[in-house]
Amino acid sequence: MQFEPKDTELENNYGDTNYAKDILLLFGTFLGLVVVLYAISGFTIDYFIDSLSLENEAKVSKLFSSIEAKTEQSEDEQKYQRVLNQLVAASNQSHKNFILKIKSGKIVNAFAHMNQEISIYDYVIDNSKTENEVAMILAHELGHYHHRHHLKALGRVGILLSISTMLLGVDSEITEAVFNTVQMVQMTFSRQQETDCDLYGLELLNKRYGNVTGATGFLTQIEKDSSDLESAVQYFSTHPHPKERKALIEKVIEERGYLYQKP
Repeated sequence: MQFEPKDTELENNYGDTNYAKDILLLFGTFLGLVVVLYAISGFTIDYFIDSLSLENEAKVSKLFSSIEAKTEQSEDEQKYQRVLNQLVAASNQSHKNFILKIKSGKIVNAFAHMNQEISIYDYVIDNSKTENEVAMILAHELGHYHHRHHLKALGRVGILLSISTMLLGVDSEITEAVFNTVQMVQMTFSRQQETDCDLYGLELLNKRYGNVTGATGFLTQIEKDSSDLESAVQYFSTHPHPKERKALIEKVIEERGYLYQKP
């Protein structure tokens, strides 16, 4: 019998598996699970914080009462402190003590701090045409306290750090990738929070003044000053676009029949 070698070309022990594709798929699935876990945990934290009594909320707030030293107010700060006080008196937060601080800088923004201190830049005030425009900004910031966004943010940051550290350790490129991915998801929540505060501020403005004229003045300022690409990207990453916010505010004004004079 003549020996004929067998063709083994088709029997080699290798496949056409794309390992890079599999790794990417596995990593993508992992990221998806982390995002889902983060979202579920975040909603749980939000529900718990919304259920806090006013007494317990006050206890938590006291922990941050000395974060920033409170210095004497300037004349302008005293002036707008009175505006803030009048808004607080018309709100559902009259049991809280808020402090106003004016910061220097060509920045169109305001901030609500953990220690119930609201800061606003002098550039915003100088470019506001009426008291109502400044009042709308302050009312918006009060909305963050009403919705307890500070406590919710602390809870979500704690969840994010816990998940990343528990699964991957602190010093890891994968941890950084997971952190950045979840941060992108958090931006969606931040934009919704800003919308909620716009609506809260609008309602409070109407309670205080009996009209909502000046409600969109701040957003017009943002549009005019968004030429600085870096600051614009930073602002829009956590805030809806001013045009979208203005459109929603004007729609709600019409629906609720608020008195409003367009600029």
